[in-house]
Amino acid sequence: MFKTFTSKRFHSLLILWWCVTSTLFAQQANDSRILLQGFYWEAHDTKAEGWYNHVSGRAAEISAAGIDMIWLPPPSDAGSDEGYLPRELSNLSNGYGSSSEHLAMLSNLNNQGIEPIADIVINHRVGSTNWVDFTNPTWGTWSITNNDEVWNQPEYQGLERGNADTGNGYDAARDIDHTNQGVRDGIKSWLEQLKSAGYKGWRYDLVHGFSASYINEYNTASGASFSVGEDWNDKQHIQDWINGTGTTSTGFDFPTYYALKAAIKDNNYSYLAFNEGGDLQASGLIGWSPGQSTTFIENHDTPRYDPDNNVLSASNVGHAYAYLLTHPGIPTIYWPHYFDWGAKGEIDALIAVRKNNGITSTSSLQIIQATSTVYAALIGGKVAMKIGSGNWSPSEAGWSDASDYVLQASGNNYAVWAKGGTGNQAPTVTVTPQGPHTSATPFQVNISATDDSGITPTIYYTTDGSEPSTTNGQSSTSGNVSYNTTTTHTLKVMAIDNE
Repeated sequence: MFKTFTSKRFHSLLILWWCVTSTLFAQQANDSRILLQGFYWEAHDTKAEGWYNHVSGRAAEISAAGIDMIWLPPPSDAGSDEGYLPRELSNLSNGYGSSSEHLAMLSNLNNQGIEPIADIVINHRVGSTNWVDFTNPTWGTWSITNNDEVWNQPEYQGLERGNADTGNGYDAARDIDHTNQGVRDGIKSWLEQLKSAGYKGWRYDLVHGFSASYINEYNTASGASFSVGEDWNDKQHIQDWINGTGTTSTGFDFPTYYALKAAIKDNNYSYLAFNEGGDLQASGLIGWSPGQSTTFIENHDTPRYDPDNNVLSASNVGHAYAYLLTHPGIPTIYWPHYFDWGAKGEIDALIAVRKNNGITSTSSLQIIQATSTVYAALIGGKVAMKIGSGNWSPSEAGWSDASDYVLQASGNNYAVWAKGGTGNQAPTVTVTPQGPHTSATPFQVNISATDDSGITPTIYYTTDGSEPSTTNGQSSTSGNVSYNTTTTHTLKVMAIDNE
């Protein structure tokens, strides 16, 4: 399985040898991944073939675009079709499809090199036949917090109770007592079940409902490749929550969501920056902690719970993604925008800009201008962008030679340029035999890399499933690597030109 992207400075190639091994981390430094939200609120009831089958049918298309992860709906049986009232955690049949359809979709996504991210709802749970009979797995009433509203019901008042809630209460279901070791062990066993099914990471729902410290425990135990929490709150609260997880999780960047929606709604792009000691800084969480921020412009909840900010349309959604996909943080694409609004071509072009120029979660951001009509910035020293109705070009940021930058993507109220034009092409990486490759006997793997400059690029590679970098894995400056393999493993290769 190959995932290749043309890049101005590097070329990355992923080979899956039979299966992906698991040396995984919830957060990656300089994370280059892009997340797709693979559902919306009504998704369970919109496709005749079932949602899991529908997503599976799109897997190759998603992978080809350069999308690395897909956030899927709650994975278990639930008291609601949407999945947010979890009932039998260990039952993977639900409103989105049968267990077999679920597993087949996960297998297909993994085969396409896409990391499935499960929506983890562990703040609360509903009973199977009444308010408190938790089954599959079976938990007693000791698993319910002692200040849950269920204890106001006469028929339940004499039952065993758990400890006090460590977060905010939730009236629609029973609040789970995470201080109880049996609860935590049950959750960790369930996460292991999901990992075995093919999930790689977690999106945690309603995280203000329990202490952030438990996220650390669950991520560490499960070896999540990615973690993000939904704390619909202000910047300081979200940052405090991230810190409370031991920085084992990112947080959804609601402040960026609000700033970008307000800028579009009011046609005032000054909202996207604030002055900090004479420098313009991003208004959202990416202005504080870009490596811990997962950015987005819409999700399954926002159209219903934030109707005053339903300001996006097919005509203007492109410039929202021109911001997200060029900026630090881990950007999220919303399924309806991508597949249903006719914006796929625009978004694909912006994905290519991000990948080709090595923009990551921690790329440098220099905001050049933030006025009512124009927001303009340089990202990673390689990409220039502007959104808004006003005029702006990279020459205003010191890129004085017009031949030094090339327009890469543009649309209604946005333009994105990349430095270097077409003169510096990515190294070409070749691996033989091509993956996936299965053999009953030992065989030789050959890696080679060439560059249009004629200068031999440096090869970096790993065989343990981790991401290669200049500080991780093995390297070669000769342009060629060969080794014999006798075990099933994942080869990941990166080549960096030396111009």
